[in-house]
Amino acid sequence: MSVCALRLWRRDQARFWCALGMLLLLLVPSLGWAAKCPNVQIVLDRSFSMVSTVSGGASRWDIAKQSINSAVALADPVRLAKIGLQTFPAAACDSALQVRPDYGTKSAIETKLSALSPAGSTPSGTAIRDTVALTELKDATRKQYIVLLTDGVPACSGEPDSAAGTVGEIKKGRMSSPSIGTFVVGVGDGFSASDMSTLGLMADAGGYADPTPLRYYPGKTASELYTSMLRIMQTIQTENSGCSDVVPADMAMPPMDLSVPPMDLHMPPMDLYMPPSTDLSVPPMDLTMTTMDLYMPPSTDLSVTTMDLTMTTMDLAVPPADLTMATMDLSGVATDMAIPSGSDAGVVSKLFVEWISPREIEQGKSGPAVVRGTGFAVVAPGASVYLEGSSGLHALANVLVEDEKTIKVFVPADLAVGSYDVVVKNPDGAIARLAAGFAVTAVGSGGCSCDVTGGRSVSPSSLWCGLLALVLTLRRVRSAQRVRVGRAG
Repeated sequence: MSVCALRLWRRDQARFWCALGMLLLLLVPSLGWAAKCPNVQIVLDRSFSMVSTVSGGASRWDIAKQSINSAVALADPVRLAKIGLQTFPAAACDSALQVRPDYGTKSAIETKLSALSPAGSTPSGTAIRDTVALTELKDATRKQYIVLLTDGVPACSGEPDSAAGTVGEIKKGRMSSPSIGTFVVGVGDGFSASDMSTLGLMADAGGYADPTPLRYYPGKTASELYTSMLRIMQTIQTENSGCSDVVPADMAMPPMDLSVPPMDLHMPPMDLYMPPSTDLSVPPMDLTMTTMDLYMPPSTDLSVTTMDLTMTTMDLAVPPADLTMATMDLSGVATDMAIPSGSDAGVVSKLFVEWISPREIEQGKSGPAVVRGTGFAVVAPGASVYLEGSSGLHALANVLVEDEKTIKVFVPADLAVGSYDVVVKNPDGAIARLAAGFAVTAVGSGGCSCDVTGGRSVSPSSLWCGLLALVLTLRRVRSAQRVRVGRAG
């Protein structure tokens, strides 16, 4: 073989191994090697403008704290992600690391937020730069996210705390290794056109813009802000579906000594010897029976006299009775079930389901949801929540009854496509139902596309797609190799 032919052969071999490597990328996720769960660092604006009120009378700061605590309380028990907290400013144009991203940070985040209050300017760019530099967000085995909650345009003394500087810091985080995506949430209402444009640019730079004309996630009211936080958590959970970590030390069981000491099963020999003189014979028993005399003389009269079984006719007729009843007055004075003032209790509320948010989810995905209504049993064991559809009744796990009007749940990923009633049941047997309140939608069909991200499953169709691509590549390489070798020879 000539030198030219040898070089061509080596190049074709390199293409072969490249194609084989691509196939392995398809196969690795299908083998169930799940990635670790992500880091999520919440970055909260505590500038003085956060004291402004929103619809309902609460301040922007209050609804931001409430939505963060509620979202973390829902995600923390199911270990959806390692969650931390960063706030800005700390004293001037800076930020403060309050809680490092980790599991079980719900109480720590609540404590930190309760001790803070709005003050200072809005050094958003500095806060993003400091967050991107966190050691935890350099972990290449996890996906990394920032959730930025702010009530306006970045502003402080110099760069990077301008609109352009903050957009630049968000882009740097996204382009870093590992990539850090940023969700942008606008807290409050009354934004100017310029403010909305800046928030939209920040959202675009983070790579996780809301698919609406705003592009940032809205939070004009407490309810809207909490819904936006739920949608963000659901997006993160969907992208990291099936993620898992080694069981942490606080959940592990100490080693138990299950060894059993050896038992002495030795038995001394038993002396079963009997002398030959022993008489084991049994005397015969007389089992004969004497004959019984069953003879009866022929004069015995065994006949039975005829019995008179006739019955006299009974008069079963019943005189006509007046069964009519006087009309009863069932109207009554409305009962006042309110507890008198000064009592420890409140008003007895009827069990009722008003709404669930979100109202639908794509098949195969899971995530948190909130059920609102009245009369939910709070005291343990508390109310239970079910989704009932054509496939049967499905009990929802991780049910957290926050108060008599709010229940937080986690929707599983194994529900069939269709409409579901939302059913709430109290321990006393009371049941309320929201007919067709929730829906599981079908997954959109795609062509021959293969997902090679870590920890995510690959469908059989995607696997066959990869195999077909490999076979075609190998045939093409082999054919080109023969032609080139023939020419070189």
